[in-house]
Amino acid sequence: MVRDGLARDPFLAVEQHFGLELSLMPAGQGNEECSCDGTLDRKTGKIRVAETPFSRRSFFTCLHELGHFLLWQKEELLSRIYEMDKKNAGRVAEERACDAFAAEILVPESLAEEVTSGQRVGAQQFLELFGRSSGSREACAVRLVQHLGCEGHVMLARPDGMAVFTASAGPYVVSRGVPRETTTSPSWLGALGGHEGRPTFASEAVGGGRCGAMPSVMVGLSALCWPISLVGRSRV
Repeated sequence: MVRDGLARDPFLAVEQHFGLELSLMPAGQGNEECSCDGTLDRKTGKIRVAETPFSRRSFFTCLHELGHFLLWQKEELLSRIYEMDKKNAGRVAEERACDAFAAEILVPESLAEEVTSGQRVGAQQFLELFGRSSGSREACAVRLVQHLGCEGHVMLARPDGMAVFTASAGPYVVSRGVPRETTTSPSWLGALGGHEGRPTFASEAVGGGRCGAMPSVMVGLSALCWPISLVGRSRV
């Protein structure tokens, strides 16, 4: 089946089943407005994905760009996306739709429900979801934010607090490269004793609201995960 092929090897499936041409490019050359480091040329059907040391991340980016391609084949869907997000001419809604499409392929909803059932979403759930699925950290972040239960973010960031990827619930958007406030961002790897390639986990209680205190902070392979309640308004 097409879905199984996309989950197993997105690069191969995108070329075989959709006739698209896929190539790799150096990191940092993607569209700055895109949540992933990749590009899609709709006229030529070419997808370019940033080379990364983590194949899971490349797979997520590939599927995200495929999501853009599929959306642009359906005028009705594009119109609905625009209506949902007139303020941004549909751009933010389209990015979130493509993120959700990639996460749907790589991280089964049934697994996400099992991992988060009856629990406040936090770093431990992120770790378990990543360990039990073939999804990238980005895909797991998207899945977790769908179960956050309030407006907020699940953020992957470098040790210096610079956002690499952020999945959001609610009207707020965090772009790639946005720094976390320096007044609240310590040197994470130094403070928590982390080492490159050796995940370190710690908990931190900050804030409040519908989601309770800010869930755990996860540090792993030079990345952080912050499931954050910004305003604490329930979505359920």
